[in-house]
Amino acid sequence: MFSSRAEWEEYQNPFAYSRLDPCNGSKKVLPLAGIRVLALDDHDDTNRLFSTVLELEGALVKVFNTALPALEVLEQFQPELLICDLAMPGMDGDQFIVEVRARGWRMPAIAISGRCEQDCIAQALALGFNLYMRKPVHIKELITNVIQLLVPQDLDTFGR
Repeated sequence: MFSSRAEWEEYQNPFAYSRLDPCNGSKKVLPLAGIRVLALDDHDDTNRLFSTVLELEGALVKVFNTALPALEVLEQFQPELLICDLAMPGMDGDQFIVEVRARGWRMPAIAISGRCEQDCIAQALALGFNLYMRKPVHIKELITNVIQLLVPQDLDTFGR
């Protein structure tokens, strides 16, 4: 998405995308400022977690309980990141990512599941997810993983 850390930092606007830190009153630049995230989970509490945590870091988040409505908003919302539960009614997470990739979307995608068997993880990654996280999702791990997927970490190897 970004070709360099400088491009990422330019995209981040500390004047428009900052908030006061409640602990010390200083301004905090939001690491996910303006990033559009599409999150899918059939549990409302998980969707609330995703939206609350990511919005506090500056992201614009749309959550869905099922995959079909999420597919309908891809073109309009243009997400820069997907977070998707694998076990959902109707179209599951594996089927969802296959459809997303078939439509030409290449944004980073995180699979979320309570299962931790190696074959389940390998299948999710082979189908198009970039990262696999096991439930219960820990907030700090979620934010760290999202930032690592979106922000170039090593400028010498980025884009290769």
